[in-house]
Amino acid sequence: MDYGHDDPQARRRRVLHVHLKWNLVLAIVTEHEHLTPDDIQACLAYASEVLKAERVYLLPT
Repeated sequence: MDYGHDDPQARRRRVLHVHLKWNLVLAIVTEHEHLTPDDIQACLAYASEVLKAERVYLLPT
């Protein structure tokens, strides 16, 4: 992604995404003090990889 040439709306979405992700990490770490932000990041990265390989099949109704 070329960050120098995106439109203002794309920048706002990116900033919002980072803000929401950081708030999620803080909420989890607050509730589970034995976890670190790096632990949460590793979990999110793993989940992202698993979901990339997931297939969804529609069942006939």
